[in-house]
Amino acid sequence: MELEAAAKAEREKKRQDLEAAGATASELAALDSDPEEVKVDDLSIDELVLAVDEESGKAPSVGGFILLGFP
Repeated sequence: MELEAAAKAEREKKRQDLEAAGATASELAALDSDPEEVKVDDLSIDELVLAVDEESGKAPSVGGFILLGFP
């Protein structure tokens, strides 16, 4: 989230610099159409673990699953 906010602030600064320099509307539109994409690596299935309950010391039972981002 911090990277996204920093990229947004950088684009806004570039926009202000271009406006001060007298940029055309098409140059300003090109600035918005080319945002840097932040790539987040997928989590390996080996890194998925159940959190142990602090009170009982046992992991919860798994009764189902949810697919996120499934086409």
